[in-house]
Amino acid sequence: MNTPIDLRNCRAGQKLISKHGVILTYVGPTKEGNYYDHIVKYPDGSLGSRIHDGHVYRNEDKRLPEDHDIVEILSNTMMTGQKSPHGSLPMIDHSAGWPYTDPNIPCDC
Repeated sequence: MNTPIDLRNCRAGQKLISKHGVILTYVGPTKEGNYYDHIVKYPDGSLGSRIHDGHVYRNEDKRLPEDHDIVEILSNTMMTGQKSPHGSLPMIDHSAGWPYTDPNIPCDC
């Protein structure tokens, strides 16, 4: 059973895994009333948006196989070297604690 994704539980700097195995970084929520709910950052520095459940598009008819929908929210960014249930992705070492802040992403946490 897959754990439902809810990006409302994320904090700035938190790592996210797309269905294609790309590790994205959670930037933060968008303003109230925006079509998209959240901003994410790709490894190349470009930004993207997602809805609360991690999908690129709200309308299911517009969703594409190549979309980087979020399939996992990592609880912090310390890697253990163990494999996650998604294959070759690294597991997280939770002993480092929280919050994690990426120096390249502004965060008031």
